[in-house]
Amino acid sequence: MRKLEDICEGSEEAIAIVGHLSAQGRAKLLTINRPDPIQGVKVCLAPGAVSTASSVDYNVLHLIWTTEKLEQQLRLIDQRYQKSRDSALGCLKDGNKRVALRYAAEMKMASQSRERCTALLDRVENVLQVITDAESSKKVSDAIQSSTHALKENQISVEEVEACLQEVAENIDSLKQLDKALQSTTAYAEIQDDDVEDEFNKLRLDITSEEEGQVATKTADALSNALSNLHLQSEAEKEECSISMSKDRILEAA
Repeated sequence: MRKLEDICEGSEEAIAIVGHLSAQGRAKLLTINRPDPIQGVKVCLAPGAVSTASSVDYNVLHLIWTTEKLEQQLRLIDQRYQKSRDSALGCLKDGNKRVALRYAAEMKMASQSRERCTALLDRVENVLQVITDAESSKKVSDAIQSSTHALKENQISVEEVEACLQEVAENIDSLKQLDKALQSTTAYAEIQDDDVEDEFNKLRLDITSEEEGQVATKTADALSNALSNLHLQSEAEKEECSISMSKDRILEAA
């Protein structure tokens, strides 16, 4: 329903459109009952009434909902990673290695969460693509069989999706707890490990590259200014020479 609301630019507009299509028999509202209900709409684009909802329709609805949740989590993880990275770079520039290393630990946790989310999102999208291809190239009965086979082959269960989302949520909570603990007196050695050191070294390289880029920019600017000054000086000399020659001609004429 969220995508439909985005297309219709509002929930009220989406409800009105679904109501109109449902009254004509062109749409059916699908609901997966759970503490946080999942809703979707099955629409018939061809002339005639929409077909009865099948188990595959509900599976597809759940997969679409899963992609939306995972994409939302990825956006949150990316925001958290960027925030931690900016803070770590700032600490490194200030010479505060201990706090920078803690932010590097946050970055590592965010990277791990992102890998887990991305892997499941890829699997879900692959299944949806298989179903889409089957429905567009085969009869309905064949499409349902292909869709069911794809779901079983990829072994994506509701429990696995819920477990992944729960894991990501816990990691985000852990990142928030690390944020609060940054001012604590935790010893440097307690959080130092190879993985975090990798993130830390990447930050150092980023700073080095940034500084080299700034030096290169300053050098280029200085060279450009020098050439501009040289050009202006050359133009001034030409103008002075021209004026002098004009005066000489005037004197000769006199």
